Amino acid sequence: ALHAFLQFADLRKAASDPSGELERLVREAYLTPREAEAVDLAHVRRFFAGELAGRILRSGRVEREYRFTVEIPAADANPGLALPADDERVVLQGAVDCVFEEDGGIVIVDFKTDRTNDPDALWRRYSGQLKLYRRALAQCTGKNVNECLLYSFPMNRAVSRKIIS
Repeated sequence: ALHAFLQFADLRKAASDPSGELERLVREAYLTPREAEAVDLAHVRRFFAGELAGRILRSGRVEREYRFTVEIPAADANPGLALPADDERVVLQGAVDCVFEEDGGIVIVDFKTDRTNDPDALWRRYSGQLKLYRRALAQCTGKNVNECLLYSFPMNRAVSRKIIS
C-alpha cells in the first residue's frame, strides 16, 4: 500500500498534506479504502521531512515505476551460473520504484518496508538487485547512474553503499 501511495501520489501535495493526498488517491480509485488504511502516514511524513525527499522534489525529472527491458550477459544476471559460452545473453525486465535526475546523472531509489533495523543486512539483501537496476538504467537512458539508494521506511533513512561492478 505504501509503494502504491508513492507511485501514484502527487509528490508535492503528499509532502505538504499527506492525508489529503491519500484521500484523493482513494477518491480517484488509485487506492482502495482498505489499501489506504494500510498506509502509515507517519512513515510518509517522516520521509517527506527528510533529505532524500527534498532531493527528489528539487529534481527537474522524476519517474516512478520506471519500467525497463534490457539484454545483459547471463553471467551478470546469475553470477554462479555455469555457462557453455561467455556470450550467453538473457532479457532482464523490471521496474524501479523511483528514478530522478541530479547533477547530470540519475539516482535510483528502491523503497523498502522490510522490518529490520540493520542497514547492512538490508543492503546485502538488495545490492544485487540494485546492481542490475544500475546496469539497466545506464543502458536505457544513456546517462550515468550517480547513486543507488534503498530507502527504509521502518528505519526512516536512506541506505547506500558502493556497488562493486
